[in-house]
Amino acid sequence: MQKLLKASSTALVAFLSLLVASTHAHEPSAANGRALYQGVIVPGNPNCASGGCHGPNPLLNINGVQNGDTPGGIALAISRVAQMSFLRGVLNTTQLEDLSAYIANPAAANVPAISVSEVALDFGSVTVGQSAPNRTLTISNTGELALVVSSIAVGSLEFSATGTGCAQIAPGSSCSVSVGFRPQSAGQKQTTLTIAHNAGGGNKTVALSGTGAISQATVEISANSIQFGRAFVGQLLFVDTVRVINTGAVPLNINGLDGFAPNFVLVANTCTVGAEVPPGGECRIEIGFVPQLATTFAATMSISHNGQGGVNTVSLGGTGVALPAGARLMVEYSIPALDYYFMTSRQAEQTLLDGIASFRRTRFAFPVYEAEAPSRASLSRYFFAEVARNASRGSHFYTAIDAEKAVLASLNPTNESIRGKGVNEGVDSWVSLPVVEGVGGSCAAGQQPVFRVFRGNTRFPDDPNHRFTAVRSVYETFVSNGWDNEGVKLCVPAP
Repeated sequence: MQKLLKASSTALVAFLSLLVASTHAHEPSAANGRALYQGVIVPGNPNCASGGCHGPNPLLNINGVQNGDTPGGIALAISRVAQMSFLRGVLNTTQLEDLSAYIANPAAANVPAISVSEVALDFGSVTVGQSAPNRTLTISNTGELALVVSSIAVGSLEFSATGTGCAQIAPGSSCSVSVGFRPQSAGQKQTTLTIAHNAGGGNKTVALSGTGAISQATVEISANSIQFGRAFVGQLLFVDTVRVINTGAVPLNINGLDGFAPNFVLVANTCTVGAEVPPGGECRIEIGFVPQLATTFAATMSISHNGQGGVNTVSLGGTGVALPAGARLMVEYSIPALDYYFMTSRQAEQTLLDGIASFRRTRFAFPVYEAEAPSRASLSRYFFAEVARNASRGSHFYTAIDAEKAVLASLNPTNESIRGKGVNEGVDSWVSLPVVEGVGGSCAAGQQPVFRVFRGNTRFPDDPNHRFTAVRSVYETFVSNGWDNEGVKLCVPAP
């Protein structure tokens, strides 16, 4: 009878084994089987490795565990052993195969095992052409043998992945993979990061996604407020520069510039309507204060563009001061075609020049006196005929310095119109002499210096021209551009 039962049991085990093999194609995993053997399969019940069941080492065959070296053997034990009844209907065919593989050969569970910290990474919205902050993946070896990572690859050039120390990962160790996203065009982006390795289960994959966004330019301006101080009515005395900087990744287009006229004027401007400022580039607005009345002025200059916010503003302020009694403005003109400068305080000449298209007011001016006084020096004007542009043009010269007047008189004692000889055209107006004349010169308290520069030696004698200015920044700019520095030559009332 005992032999019959044993034979029946053997036949049943063989039948169950055949049934499993014929209905399920699966490569048994001893590592998964070990996890089942050592883990709690049904909460509240013991695991296989407990001392009351089969113990931690299946090879010791405690309670006949080696009879479970086939799936059928385990299934038979579950069906017949009362202490194992809690497993009835719980384990599927795959789990039975994995358990049996471990029980038959526990050493087969000693393999590398891979774990990846994320199954998906979403970088969100990122401006086209810019890089999102890198994200980090961790690859861990949870097995007993070295995990070899043969490649880490992404399926799109807009994503990147760089592993550090991932070629071979010791048991219990891990490595980091830095994943980046830099969209090259707008729209939703998706790809897969693939990790090839020597552990079971096939390649590990991580889904990568992000969105390329077209961004507006971002704008930074160098000054939000400019206070010009005091200037005489009609006098352009101060110039300041506003830099408009494109700090974004796309071009910045200037759409408009408004709100500063009539008391604040553009001296020079590269931020013209339609101007395009490339990423990292800038345009410049040179603005000055020309009060039209003797009062305090405030204005807001608006710079409109296609960048974020659409508009940047600069607060402008200054105070107009009435000209002193008996004073008038020395007004400067330019001839752009010749790059020449000319000035006059004579109203009749100003009216005449304002009607000639080739002459343009620069808007720079400074006050001079109309009449002689004991503390004033005469400002004389000289004309040099046929000295410029292949003897086709003349040039004017002003001086209040007696020594310079004496030299000019000695060169043309008869004051005749002779080529290259200065003709004294008389007194234009009256000014004060410097306390210290020339480079590094100075004026008395209550007066402002007028500087003189000369486009001379490098192009003399065919293109001589002097420029007088009370604006220090203009003076310094022309000196830096190669004009000869002749320093302080006149002193005039300060506003």
